[in-house]
Amino acid sequence: MKILHTADWHIGKNYNNTNFLPDFDFFSKQLIQIIENDGVQILLVSGDVFDVYAPSSSAQKAYYELLSQLVHITTLEHIIITAGNHDSTAFIEAPSGFMRSQNIQIFGQATAPEDCWQSINIGNETVNIACVPFLRNNDFPALEDDADFDDFRDRNAQGLINYYKLTKEHQPTNGANIALGHFTCVQDYTIDSERDITIGNIDGTSKSALPLFDYFALGHIHKPMTVSATRNIYYSGSPYPMSFSEKSDKKQVNIIDVNDGKIQVSVKKLEHFRTFESIKGESVQEIDNQLKNYQSKTKATQLELVLNNSDSSVQKHKELTDLQNEYNESWLEKNITIEKVRLQRHQETKTTLDKPEFNREFKSPNELLNNILEHHNEKYLGSENDMRNAFLEILESLQK
Repeated sequence: MKILHTADWHIGKNYNNTNFLPDFDFFSKQLIQIIENDGVQILLVSGDVFDVYAPSSSAQKAYYELLSQLVHITTLEHIIITAGNHDSTAFIEAPSGFMRSQNIQIFGQATAPEDCWQSINIGNETVNIACVPFLRNNDFPALEDDADFDDFRDRNAQGLINYYKLTKEHQPTNGANIALGHFTCVQDYTIDSERDITIGNIDGTSKSALPLFDYFALGHIHKPMTVSATRNIYYSGSPYPMSFSEKSDKKQVNIIDVNDGKIQVSVKKLEHFRTFESIKGESVQEIDNQLKNYQSKTKATQLELVLNNSDSSVQKHKELTDLQNEYNESWLEKNITIEKVRLQRHQETKTTLDKPEFNREFKSPNELLNNILEHHNEKYLGSENDMRNAFLEILESLQK
C-alpha cells in the first residue's frame, strides 16, 4: 500500500501583493504525476488547505479542480483532508456529504479521540488513520481537577498530549496506525509566512511527550523535516515556498510504503514555480550591476535587495528603493519582482544598543512597539509598516 502525505497548501495565499495560485497550480500538476507514477492509493492532507477562513472564488475553483482530477486517477482510492488553523471548519466541511461519495473524507471539527479512527483495507493491507484536524482549546480532554500548571500554555500543551494519548488507547489492533495532526512539535522555529506565530508551546508540544504511532503525519511547519525518525514523526512541509524565510527549503511530499504492517518512508522532491532570492552588495552600484546581469531560473522570482555593512540612512534607503522601482517597472513582463529592500548595518560592538527598553512598565502592547521603533528607528528603517502589521496579527491571533 502506498500513501502520500502532504500539508499546508494555503490555496489563495497573497503575500506582499503576490498571488500564489500559479504556484499551487504548478504543484497540483506534480502531485497528480507523482500519484499516477507511484501508484499512490491514499492521499493525506494535514491541514491548512486554504490560507484564509473565507477563500476567494478563484482559490475555491483551484481546490475543486484538483480534487476532480484526483478522483479520476484509477489507483487513488481514498483522500483524507483535515483542517488546519487557517481553515474554517464549517467552510471546509460544507461539501463533505457529497465528497464522501467520491471517497474523499473531510475533517474540520475534531471528534472525541475514540471516534477519529478510519480503517482502510486495500488488498491484504490494513491501515488505520486517526483523522485529527487542528485542535482548539475546547477540543482537549478535561484535565484532573488538581492538575497544576504555570500558565495556560502548559495546560494547552498537556491537553493536546492527552488527546493523542486517548487516541492511542482506542487505536485498532490490526494493521499500521497513522495519526494526522496540525501543531508545532519543534521549538524555536518561526516563519514569516505563517501568521499564527507560535509563542512557546501554545499550540504544540515536544516530540518525546507524544505517544508512538507507526507514522505521525504533521502539518503547520512549512519546512519539511523529520522530527524523529525513531518515532516516525514527520512534517511534509508546504509544497512551495511562500516567503523569504523558506527560500532555502527543498520542498517535497512524503511517500509511506506499508508492507505487512511495516512502514517505510521516502520523499519525492518538488520543483518550484517561484523562488525567493537575496541580492547583496557593499554598495548600491554593486547591487545594480548584479541586477543588470540577473537571470531567473524559475517561472517567477521574488527578490530582496540587501545593502551590506551600511550605516542606515534615509538617503541610502531612498537609493535602494529607487533601484527597486526602476527594475520592477522594466521587469513587468519577466515575472520578476523586487519585493523589498533592506539595509544591513555594521556589526554593533555594544550589544546594549540592540536591546529595547523593557525595564519600564508599558500601558499597552502598542506602546511597547512604539518605544522599540522610536529608540531603534535606524535599525528598522523601511520596515516599520511590516512590523506593525505583523504585531497586530499576533495580537489578533492571541485574542481569538
